[in-house]
Amino acid sequence: MTSPYCSNGCGPETAAHLYLNCKTYDDLPGRLPRVRDGHLFREALTRCEAASCIAGWVYDTGRIEMYGLSKKLEADIVAREKKHQELIEGLNMGIPPRKSKRRARKRAPGL
Repeated sequence: MTSPYCSNGCGPETAAHLYLNCKTYDDLPGRLPRVRDGHLFREALTRCEAASCIAGWVYDTGRIEMYGLSKKLEADIVAREKKHQELIEGLNMGIPPRKSKRRARKRAPGL
């Protein structure tokens, strides 16, 4: 796994995605609470019994370890890109701005 996205390419691989939208897990076991959207999913997680069922199901999918790895890889990529950008900016800062060869005209006072 090299991406934080679902292997089906249908969204980020989060617990909410696996539970609500992932085509791999269309048929949820009957013991799980039925929720239709993210708001109801978050609400279900505030109730101990429902949260326990959902957490157990997500753990049983075996996807948690993979998700953690993909988030670490994503963070590494972001850190490398930031370091690269800082290096580019540092190189650009070492170049002095071009000075104009033209002399500025002096203005007479009061004009």
